[in-house]
Amino acid sequence: MKIDLKIGDLVSETDIEYPNKKFPLGVVVPFPLSFVESAPWIRESYEEGGVVWVCWPALGEANWCYVDEMRLLSENW
Repeated sequence: MKIDLKIGDLVSETDIEYPNKKFPLGVVVPFPLSFVESAPWIRESYEEGGVVWVCWPALGEANWCYVDEMRLLSENW
């Protein structure tokens, strides 16, 4: 099931192989267009809404993630 994630939504990763595993809290942030331009292999997924850019404060990093591997914890209204 594909979810519609927006900037500011709080998310966590999911893993069907480890359904009880705890993942850090992430925040959906704007996708850096420079990354899309430098990684043409991700452009189609980005344009179709299949990937989002997530900031992981507890890890001190941000990266792209497949939407279908995310769980929406709190929606940004």
